[in-house]
Order: sequence, then structure tokens, then C-alpha cells
Amino acid sequence: MMSVYRIIAIVILMLGTMLSTASHASPFVPRTILALYDSGDGDQLPFSDLHRKAEMPLNHLGLVLDYRDIKKGLPSDEDIKNSHGILTWFPSGIRMKDPEAYLDWASHAVDLGTKFVILGDIGANEDKSGKPVSKEKLNAFLHKLGLETDASWEGLTYNVSVAFVDKKIMNFERPVSGVLHPYWQVRMVSNKVRPILVLRKNDDPESDSVIAAFTTQGAYVAERYAV
Repeated sequence: MMSVYRIIAIVILMLGTMLSTASHASPFVPRTILALYDSGDGDQLPFSDLHRKAEMPLNHLGLVLDYRDIKKGLPSDEDIKNSHGILTWFPSGIRMKDPEAYLDWASHAVDLGTKFVILGDIGANEDKSGKPVSKEKLNAFLHKLGLETDASWEGLTYNVSVAFVDKKIMNFERPVSGVLHPYWQVRMVSNKVRPILVLRKNDDPESDSVIAAFTTQGAYVAERYAV
């Protein structure tokens, strides 16, 4: 769907505003990205998408990934303020020990002015027991990014088509066509969100779902659509 380098371009574009502002305001320019993973759910760093697909291009652009295992605790306010931004690329179906605490922390991180980029699974849809996190809790965080979910899963996509695609970002290696991957229903709730890919079911505009987007506070690319 999208080349790895286009994905990294999204990360840089979203975090780049922070870099530009910092370079004018202070001689200290943070170049560390807090990269989160969860070893408690079998997310092995050497085999993670963060390490295999994101780290090398970001290093080439002068940025360093500071890996943080959320099983051992979430980054402090000082860590957040001294970082260039936050990046997650959790594996599909991840189950955190305490997803609600993670969402509260993520909301707080955005409130501190940090860019938050989500590639793949949001990571906090359900806990270890399989209990779903409420859509109210999910949206308390997603609203910070100008997005919203009704927590519904579109598993059958034979009647789903592309409603909008930014061809400067996607369709780089191959067009978005054919039978599309399943996805979580996510909508824009802010006019400051710039969509990259929007899917539509049964030609009904009310069913539109954001698959990839820039936001003023970061970016989002749904699982299975990042590469």
C-alpha cells in the first residue's frame, strides 16, 4: 500500500514541525523519538516493525529511537518533554496489561505538546483477559488527535471502496485496489485532520473511515495499511 520510506516521511512530517520550532527557540534540538513496545505481549524488539522498518531511515535523517518497553513502565514527563515525539507500531491484536492507564498516559503526553504517531494497531483495544476497552476511553485519547472510533470492526470488505486517496503519499508502489484489508472504523472529528486514505462501504458517505491521516498532533495509519 505504502512504501516504508513514505511511512517514515509521515513520521518526519508530523514530527518535523516540532523540530523546526525547537531549532528557532532553543540551541537544543531534541532528536530522540520515544519508540514504545510491549514485551509483556510477546512484542520482541529485534523482530518488531519499529526496529526492522522504521529505525534505519530515521537514523539516516538524524533521529534516534529510544526504545521503551511499556511492561517496565511508561516514559516520564521529563522524558516526553526532552523527546522529539512518540512513535508506536504495535503488532496486530496486542493485549496490554493495563490499556486504560496507557491511554491516560498517551492523552497526557499529547497535552504536553508532544507529537504522537500511531502506525498499525492502536495497541489498547483490549486487556490481557480480552475485555474490550470502552470506546469512551479510546476516544478520550483519539480526540486529542482529531479522530474518533465507534470501536466497530469491518471484517468483510468486498463492498468497500476507496473514497479518497492522497496520491502523493499512497499509490507509490501499487494502487489501493482489489479486496481491501479489514479495518477499525475511525472518523475525523476535526477540520485540522488531513486525510491520506479514506474507505467507504456501500457507497455510503456516512460509512467513511479514515485509514491514514496527518493531524496537528501526529499521525495515524491503520494496521495492515502501513506497508
